Amino acid sequence: MSRKIRTTPDVLLILSTLFLGVTTLLAYLDYGHLPEVIPAHFDFMGTVDGYRPKSSLWMFILIGWAIHGTLSFLLYSRYEKMEERARRVLALSIVFLVLFVVMISHDIFSIANNEQVGLHPLTSISLVLYLGVVLLLTVMRPWRTR
Repeated sequence: MSRKIRTTPDVLLILSTLFLGVTTLLAYLDYGHLPEVIPAHFDFMGTVDGYRPKSSLWMFILIGWAIHGTLSFLLYSRYEKMEERARRVLALSIVFLVLFVVMISHDIFSIANNEQVGLHPLTSISLVLYLGVVLLLTVMRPWRTR
C-alpha cells in the first residue's frame, strides 16, 4: 500500500534522513583530513576527556543510522494503530536524535581540526532539551483538538 507524503511525521522523517545522509557524506569527504586520533568522549561541560582512532567516527555515524532506522521502523510498522500525537512525538524524537548525531559529528571535526576547543554549548545541552520537549509533548494535552 503506498501513501502520499502529507503528514508531519513523513516530512520530519525525510528531513532527518537528509541530515544524516549529508553528515555521512561530509564525513566521508573530510575523513582523509582528520588526524589519526580524534576526540571521542566529552564531560558534561563539553570538554574533551577521551580520544579514539579516527575510524571510531564511523561507529558513531553507524549508531546514528541504527537509531534512525529502528525508530523509523517502529513509526511505520505501527503507523495505523498510533494516535497522531504519538506519531508526531516519535517522528520528532527521530529528528532530535539525528540532529544530536549531526551536531556531535560537526563538533568532533571542528575539534580535530583545531577550530574549537570543546563541544558547542548547544550540543552539550541538546540531549536535555530533547528529553524536556518529549516529556512536554507526551504529558501535556494537545492545544488543538481534532
